[in-house]
Amino acid sequence: MANARTILSLAALSLMVSFCSGGQAQEIRLVTPETTTQAAPIDPKAAVEMVSSVFTPNPLVKIEATGQPLPTNGSWSVQTKLSGEVPEPCSSNAMNCTRVMYRVPAVNVLCSWVVGFVTVTEQIEGKPAEPKLRVVVVSEDENAARYTLKKEWTPGDPPILALKRQAPVYPPIARAARVEGQVLLRLSVDPNGQVADVKVLSGPAILQQAARDAALNWKFKPMRIGNQTIAFQTQTVFQFVGGNAAWLEGGMGTGGTVMVPSGDPRHPGITMTGADGTRWVKCNAVQGCQSVAPPVPR
Repeated sequence: MANARTILSLAALSLMVSFCSGGQAQEIRLVTPETTTQAAPIDPKAAVEMVSSVFTPNPLVKIEATGQPLPTNGSWSVQTKLSGEVPEPCSSNAMNCTRVMYRVPAVNVLCSWVVGFVTVTEQIEGKPAEPKLRVVVVSEDENAARYTLKKEWTPGDPPILALKRQAPVYPPIARAARVEGQVLLRLSVDPNGQVADVKVLSGPAILQQAARDAALNWKFKPMRIGNQTIAFQTQTVFQFVGGNAAWLEGGMGTGGTVMVPSGDPRHPGITMTGADGTRWVKCNAVQGCQSVAPPVPR
């Protein structure tokens, strides 16, 4: 497949912010780098490593024949030349693509993902360009969407958006005993965005059930890979302090942060911009506007 060079951003995007200083407004511009992409050579080993590290059998979905989740003792293979329906980024030469397959003959299940290879170069004025290889999961089939979930996040993945959240009820006995702390949770979210399961990873035992009960009432924007809505995992943190309980943002690395709405009062000076409402910037008159991540515990 011939390499293709696609210009993702031909012009810089400017964010205009006015600050008043001494009665005069100061204009600040946030300029995003010009980004170019070029199809990169296929690396079958890297494709399998990408899929196997990012996806895992969904423990909440059972194989009908066995009543158990998808086994982990299947075999991996790669189809370097795509057949059948080819996703648009691959058919348009924007990236070189291969199909990664996970087969479990014992339960007659085959899961497959289309993985693309692309070199991304960001050109920022005054700085040398830094080409970086990006391996992207472009699509997955129905079996992959049904029997696996996304557990890790990679550059370029969409952020996780919480549509509904509920703070925990501070247990009266814990408040009376002045027990404080943070409870770290791993949430398993189904393809509809509902929290299907919550696992406590750490935190004071007396606070864990309250945190778990609250997290089960959260709802997320459904996540898609290609044409499939998928199940995924993420993390969040509840903080119990001073007799009050609230959530803090958590995540699974780049692209996996649970975002909060624009103007969240707990994070003054940070807003979201962009068509999809998922870019954070922080602006001041000295440094201008800079892309930032929400202040979260890691």
